[in-house]
Amino acid sequence: MARLQDWSSQEIHYSAFDDCWHGKRVQEVVRCLSKHPGQSVPQAASESKSQSQSIYRLWANKRVKPEQIRASHHMSVGAAVLGQMNIEIPRNPERVLRTACLTVRAMAVKIEVPRHHKQRSKYQPIQLNIILVEEVNPPQEAKPIRWLLLTTLPVETLAQVWQCVRWYSLRWLIERFHYTLKSGCKIEQLQLETKDRLLNALATYSIVAWRLMHLTYCARLHPEQSCEIA
Repeated sequence: MARLQDWSSQEIHYSAFDDCWHGKRVQEVVRCLSKHPGQSVPQAASESKSQSQSIYRLWANKRVKPEQIRASHHMSVGAAVLGQMNIEIPRNPERVLRTACLTVRAMAVKIEVPRHHKQRSKYQPIQLNIILVEEVNPPQEAKPIRWLLLTTLPVETLAQVWQCVRWYSLRWLIERFHYTLKSGCKIEQLQLETKDRLLNALATYSIVAWRLMHLTYCARLHPEQSCEIA
């Protein structure tokens, strides 16, 4: 269960608003009022006079619509759970290797052009799909997995959603691959004069980087094996 100080940030999402600052303000107001739901606004926001005034200013803001406030919450709790999946979470300096059980939700949203944009009439709203991934019963000592993913890929079936989540889960490996290219293979120090040469060199070093990563992970998974086997 989310702690009182962070549940609103988990359940209210900025993407429902034209300006993400409005989403942040709604989070703060909901967090404030939920502590004292039966009291008046001045009583609930008793920390300072400016706090209650900021709540009234938010409600009076013509750029904040009630449907946006509702939608910001529906993005989290309005979509039904499509299913569960298990995924391997790689280790890093802050956590150990573990398998996480995840629930996934998905829904389509429309991102409006910001109302204050000077050329607003030239642009059209963007249709996006949102995937919410949450871990079920995480280890007590571990930070629960919670991903909010935006994509233009279809999410009509669990298989489609799983593919998106799977690709996102590989970002650690992708980042490590790029790190190996830059630090292990020193590709940024290449002094090639043409694009074609650089692309060919990058393709070649990609194989070398893959091999270095392969050896690294083999050593982690099978530390007892001889280095000559891999």
